[in-house]
Amino acid sequence: MLRNMNHLKEFAIQATDGEIGKAKFCMFDDEDWTVRYLVVQTGSWINRKTVLISPIFITGVRWPEHQVTVNLTKEQVRHSPDLNMKEPISRRQEREYYRYFKTPAYWTGYGLWGTGMHPEDVLPMANREEQSRIPQPTGPSEIEDTQTHLRSSAEVEGYTLFAHRGEMGKVADFIFDEKTWAIRYLVVTTGRILSQGKHVLISPRWTKEISWKRRQVFVDMENAKIEEAPEYNPDEPVTPEYEERLFDFYGRIAPWKKQ
Repeated sequence: MLRNMNHLKEFAIQATDGEIGKAKFCMFDDEDWTVRYLVVQTGSWINRKTVLISPIFITGVRWPEHQVTVNLTKEQVRHSPDLNMKEPISRRQEREYYRYFKTPAYWTGYGLWGTGMHPEDVLPMANREEQSRIPQPTGPSEIEDTQTHLRSSAEVEGYTLFAHRGEMGKVADFIFDEKTWAIRYLVVTTGRILSQGKHVLISPRWTKEISWKRRQVFVDMENAKIEEAPEYNPDEPVTPEYEERLFDFYGRIAPWKKQ
């Protein structure tokens, strides 16, 4: 099922032995457009530490209760690698994270999640293999320490969308698949103010350029085409019927129809 990323904000993160803290935003990679971590602010039990929770450890999202359950203990979270959100997350920090939790990293394989297409595929494999046989990130450490493809959902919200005739609107949210955690759409509010205008969906695969420095997203579309796109209601789920209509409108072939 497709879900709004913003709806996860302030969800309680429930460990096997109590609440860890609250989800604040997500970190996604801009290559595969997949949510790699929830950024969680812990409660007073740990002096308000900021921690990462990978979807690998998520056992369920209870949407009505605003709660995310994880297969971790509070003690495991307490001793997890420290995180400084004032600096970009480096590949070195990510390596330390996966080594600490004794799981393969998402970039160590051919699937969306390294060893599979779903985050839930990772833990069973890690439990079957001895730690010495778990694939670990390799490569020149100096390059990996400086290169990262992680982006903050909180930062990208508000990016300006440009079409053929100039500014089109603002990125307001993201739609992700709760099974794979892949980002399927950017939610764009047309007009210059986020709180005004019409909501439309744009696939990240339809973008032709993103300037992270200038906070701009460019698409190879006419402004009028986006204005006339099927309107998206943030209070309603994205149905298969809506997706069919969206792809037909944009003249795109839906991924599930490709041979």
